[in-house]
Amino acid sequence: MDDEAGGLLSIALSDSDSDQQTCASTTRASRTGQTEEEYQAVKRSYHVKVENGNVYKNVTLPLEKGSRKQLIQEVLYAAEELYFFRRFEEAATFLGKVLAEGNTESEALDQETRVLLINYKQKCEERLNQKAT
Repeated sequence: MDDEAGGLLSIALSDSDSDQQTCASTTRASRTGQTEEEYQAVKRSYHVKVENGNVYKNVTLPLEKGSRKQLIQEVLYAAEELYFFRRFEEAATFLGKVLAEGNTESEALDQETRVLLINYKQKCEERLNQKAT
């Protein structure tokens, strides 16, 4: 078999620097999907999202059966946030709405999330009872 006829190890190599620069710039542009100007415009318009215990107000209820996982995670995060900020009464009320029997929210939750939310509700109610006594 002749090596110059295109055998298994026949690889074309290029010593040209211009080919490498063209390839690098094409790869970089396609990887980011935006130009430097577009990036700077996005950077100027970016504002930090500060969440200070009011996530539950932005949760869209009722949850539909088969809701996206992101919406279910938002409900869980809202409950955790209210508990963290020691707003137990608001958390218990919010979780009562989510976990109420017959609601579409209770059908939308998977078993693991439902158990976790029930635990948060019970802990909030325990804390409220401790405050009352």
